Amino acid sequence: MSTKNSNFGYGGYAAAGQTAIHNAVTQSTMELQVNTVGHPGIWYKAQQIEAQGEFEFTGSNYGAAALILSGSHTDGGAVFLTGGGSLSFDYLEPKKIYEFSIRKVVADSVGTATVLFKRQS
Repeated sequence: MSTKNSNFGYGGYAAAGQTAIHNAVTQSTMELQVNTVGHPGIWYKAQQIEAQGEFEFTGSNYGAAALILSGSHTDGGAVFLTGGGSLSFDYLEPKKIYEFSIRKVVADSVGTATVLFKRQS
């Protein structure tokens, strides 16, 4: 049995009689656990869009599934959905989680928007 790039399922520690290879420089124990068993919980990553910012959630940024606004947004920000169409921030309350299939977010000049990425099952 080769020990190259193996953590033997013990988070970098080997069972008795085996040699462990754990490269602390390139991978932490947390990264090994996530790669082995997946992300716990519903949301696994957050992307903040500052005032007057714009972000597209395509390609490697795919998976944007929720939006949280900070403060009052009355200056034209919008969330664009993957199936088409958009919603103005004017209709959304701050500090609530809105589950959308997000393609793009254009923040207004008032506050920030945080987009949460959903774990794919």
